[in-house]
Amino acid sequence: MASKRRRLWVAAAALLLVLVGIATPVLMNSGLIWARLEVVHLDGSQGPSDRETKRFSVRFGIKNITWRNVTITSAGASSSYLKLVDVEGLPLPHTLAPEATWEVSLVYEVTNCDGFPNEEWPIPFQVERSWGSQTIELLPPDYDPDVPEDLFPEDEPPAWPWMADRANHICQWFGEP
Repeated sequence: MASKRRRLWVAAAALLLVLVGIATPVLMNSGLIWARLEVVHLDGSQGPSDRETKRFSVRFGIKNITWRNVTITSAGASSSYLKLVDVEGLPLPHTLAPEATWEVSLVYEVTNCDGFPNEEWPIPFQVERSWGSQTIELLPPDYDPDVPEDLFPEDEPPAWPWMADRANHICQWFGEP
């Protein structure tokens, strides 16, 4: 009797493990637990810059890669060297259907050319979930730097983080781009 009961518990535990193994990837991809967004590179201009106002914009797409709608409630943030001025595109909050892409343009003002880092700085996007809110950090596409050709005579110039290349137009670290 104990042996039969034990086999039943082992079979139930094995079945539970199989179900968890199947359910985990389904839940991860569905968007039921976490929203999942990805950056989409858009053709055309990546956003203008203006030296007089010290402003530039970064333009890219955000795609919902889950099976459920995702509502974006806020986009972007400021730092010690960049001030978020405006979010252009569809008004927030904005609901993205599954597989839909939202074209967004974030307008920043350079506040400190001297303290500008050359490291990745992800842009936060706040999304509403049934259990509360979630922050998703996304990196816009890197840009090929617009610097004088003699700076990298033999090599291709390295790709810069999105904000460094855009700020170079304002700060002119390498002279007139």
